[in-house]
Amino acid sequence: MIRNAEQKLDVSSLSENQFINLLSEFQDYLKEKLEPCINEKGVVDYWTCGIDHFDPPPHYDPFKNIMKFCAMKNVDWDELKERLEDYSGICICCECFIVNRIPINEA
Repeated sequence: MIRNAEQKLDVSSLSENQFINLLSEFQDYLKEKLEPCINEKGVVDYWTCGIDHFDPPPHYDPFKNIMKFCAMKNVDWDELKERLEDYSGICICCECFIVNRIPINEA
């Protein structure tokens, strides 16, 4: 893992296994912050931020938990977002997308 001049983790230099480990840790972190939506059998179907993505309130911050995680891990969010979007093939507009729409493919 290479760190740039600002001592941030260089996400692009992570191996596939290192990236998968970071993604797994990231998803676990977000699952602690987001609300689980449990079906009638008591199984979590998905995790929600609680916001309507089609009509968010004016002061909604779709990445508030992500920014905290990135600060803890000393990761640049823009670089991580780019790698996540490349990995998943989706545009990430909210942190709940990272938990619900990005499966972890074991390398």
